[in-house]
Amino acid sequence: MIEENSEPKQSSTPLWKILLAIAFFPLTLTHLIWKQKWQIPVKLGITFLLWVIFFGISSDANKEKTQAEIQPTEVVEKPTPTQEPVLTLEQKLEKLAKKEIDKDATIKFDQKTGSMVAEISTASYTFINNTDIANSVWKFFIPLAKETFTYEGVNEIKMTITTEFIDSYGKSVQGEAAYVDMSKADFLLFNWDNLRFTNPKENQELLDKSNYFVHGIIYKDIDPKKLKISFL
Repeated sequence: MIEENSEPKQSSTPLWKILLAIAFFPLTLTHLIWKQKWQIPVKLGITFLLWVIFFGISSDANKEKTQAEIQPTEVVEKPTPTQEPVLTLEQKLEKLAKKEIDKDATIKFDQKTGSMVAEISTASYTFINNTDIANSVWKFFIPLAKETFTYEGVNEIKMTITTEFIDSYGKSVQGEAAYVDMSKADFLLFNWDNLRFTNPKENQELLDKSNYFVHGIIYKDIDPKKLKISFL
């Protein structure tokens, strides 16, 4: 017996058909369009529009992916420029002394008088003999003075080489082995290039304008004829 109120069972679409339709989109959509009872021009127009949209979306996606692979985002930190510290005149003179004499050279600068004393010790700098000490004081002094006197406020320079002496009591004391002391005005009177390799003891004008000193203990081991103004 068939019941009058019974309804026919609806068949559900298999899952594999749904997955197949998704996988082959927009082919499946195109197929559905052409199954409709529409005029052919309408079907062609809708199909053309569908494929244009599909290829447009695919092209943009591929372009963005390619650009992301070729040009990865990278944060480049710019180095922060470092500002040079402002040096005092004394610091500039000390830096210059270490350059022209030796890294172990030291200076003392009196800003009121404009007097500078540069010093190097035989304990930190190797000299060949006592003659070398007497000549090296000029070798250090002239290049240093040429540069130092270009600074405003420097009026006098004394270049000193110190060494260890034994006094009358047998005690070790640090004293001046040799030095040259000149004012800026007197230094600029001379053409130093023309005086290179000349003997300072034979130039009375130079001795009058400069204070050139060699300690007696040092000087007694020196041949006065071997004294010379030597510098680079």
